[in-house]
Amino acid sequence: MNHLYIMRHGIAATALIGLDRNRPLTPEGVTLVADRSRLLVEAHESILSVYHSPYVRTQQTADIVAQVLNIPKIALPSLEPSAQVDQLLADLIQVEMPTILISHLPLVDDLCNHLTGRSVGFHQGTIVKIELVNLFASSNKVASIFRG
Repeated sequence: MNHLYIMRHGIAATALIGLDRNRPLTPEGVTLVADRSRLLVEAHESILSVYHSPYVRTQQTADIVAQVLNIPKIALPSLEPSAQVDQLLADLIQVEMPTILISHLPLVDDLCNHLTGRSVGFHQGTIVKIELVNLFASSNKVASIFRG
């Protein structure tokens, strides 16, 4: 069975000045992501790669996940918060599973809902593991949710 993991980035700094895409993780966000990554290791989850949006906070989240799991990371523009699920699914056809996707609201929730017919409430740092049978159906199952 293939698995797809969907993760919302860690806690990010408030955007006071500048672009939203440049907001970094807070120290609390870094700790949260490291803790969630260790949960994946403790659960013996097998993940081949991490894909992330090009935004700073998802790049930083991916850096931590990739380091803890010792896997490669790849930026994917279709993981930006304004991306459409159909656009992302077209890119995922080429991705070897199991993998973890790191993105933003509303995309993480939209993707989970598309794949499972279920909304799980993605708080910052939430990871959802999906038993993936078909990228284009809502009959896939949520196998587990890592919230800490």
